Amino acid sequence: MQIRGIGNVPPPDQLRPVSLPTGSLSPDYAAQEAFKIEAGPITSPSEAGISCPALANRLGGEWRNGWERRDGRNSVCVIHFRR
Repeated sequence: MQIRGIGNVPPPDQLRPVSLPTGSLSPDYAAQEAFKIEAGPITSPSEAGISCPALANRLGGEWRNGWERRDGRNSVCVIHFRR
């Protein structure tokens, strides 16, 4: 799937789950899986606050402020999907 401004995103059935701590998660939160999805270059938290919610919305997931810079050029957003 091509997302304008973000690039190619694999279809949801090809995404791999991310391990997150589950110690004190609410049942609603624990009933979801998180995936790291490539989002292209993101250089700041404010930019992530624009790119990651847009990516999550287009994929039918939810962004909860999780993102990381991978190699100085590419970043990933942590998107949550209901199981």
